[in-house]
Amino acid sequence: MASLAKQRDDEGLNFTLTVRWILGHKDVEGNKLADSEAKKAAERKRYTSPRDHLPCFLCSSPLPATATAIRQWHQTDLDNHWSTM
Repeated sequence: MASLAKQRDDEGLNFTLTVRWILGHKDVEGNKLADSEAKKAAERKRYTSPRDHLPCFLCSSPLPATATAIRQWHQTDLDNHWSTM
C-alpha cells in the first residue's frame, strides 16, 4: 500500500485508494457476491479487466499473483494430479 501511495505521489497521479476489511460470512450485505466474484477472478483470466480499462500504473508490469490465485492454482493442480491416478 505504501509503495502505491509513493508511486502515486512520484508520478503525480490523482487517485484515492481505500481498502476496507470486511468480516467474512457474517451476514454483511453483498459479501457473498463479492466472495464469489473474487473466486471467479482468481480462477480464470476471462474474469479480469481488459488492460485498457486499468489505470496506467497497473499496465506497466505484470500484476503479482494473489495468495488466493496461488491457492486456487495449487488446488487445481492437485485435483488434476490425483484424478489421473
